[in-house]
Amino acid sequence: MLAVDSKIPFVQFMPPKGAHRIIYITVEPATAIKAKTIIDCGLEFHVEILRNGMVSLTICDPNPDGRDVAIKVVPNDPSMKESVERLVKEFDLDAYVEEANGLH
Repeated sequence: MLAVDSKIPFVQFMPPKGAHRIIYITVEPATAIKAKTIIDCGLEFHVEILRNGMVSLTICDPNPDGRDVAIKVVPNDPSMKESVERLVKEFDLDAYVEEANGLH
């Protein structure tokens, strides 16, 4: 998946059986550039509407032994775009790469 223009691709998990689809969330251009760098490192963005109506936003390693490397649980309202911006901006990609390479 690639970031398109100022849009970040998210894998959206759909209840009840976990089917998924790709959605795009529009962000500021600088955020999209960082998101593309994150994707280029092999990570993915996931989104899921939880049973309580909140939204889980994650950056995750899609490998079988992978894990969520960043997560925010936020309200399902217009402020979610700001939460996506924060998720990307606050993610320490350098620290992740160091840890993934066993340098941490």
